[in-house]
Amino acid sequence: MTNKLSVLSSLFLITLCSCSLSGQSLNNESNHRFEDYQIVNDNQINWQDVLMQEESNYFVFVYSETCSNCHDIQEEIVNFAVDKIMPTYFVDTKKSGDVTISKDVDSSIGASKMDDVSILGTPSVLEVEDKIVIANIAGKENILSLLNEKRANKDN
Repeated sequence: MTNKLSVLSSLFLITLCSCSLSGQSLNNESNHRFEDYQIVNDNQINWQDVLMQEESNYFVFVYSETCSNCHDIQEEIVNFAVDKIMPTYFVDTKKSGDVTISKDVDSSIGASKMDDVSILGTPSVLEVEDKIVIANIAGKENILSLLNEKRANKDN
């Protein structure tokens, strides 16, 4: 009996390892980290570069790998970027430690200097137009609403 249990345990571990090595998950839930998405790596910027991108109008998604709400909406934000609804850049707060967090994010609207830009927390989306912050949205429900609105406007 002990040998059978040991063999079954070994088979389970081999199966588990081979699934994770092949990049497949044992369940249907996403276990991806933001770095698993190529577009996130390609469009990763530092906080100080938020207002310095080439496009005239774009989003900046500010996230943390330890933020559960960020992970809840990562598929939607990545799909938004992949579908090219709007150019989207990504700031990881752990890699860009100088992110300014403040309760006074309304003062960021109209900001043209990074010294005047802050976020409420993660997740947050900044919309930048002509190097000026025109929207500063925090929270997963608010961000999902904004993404849906932009997607609907692009489809029309």
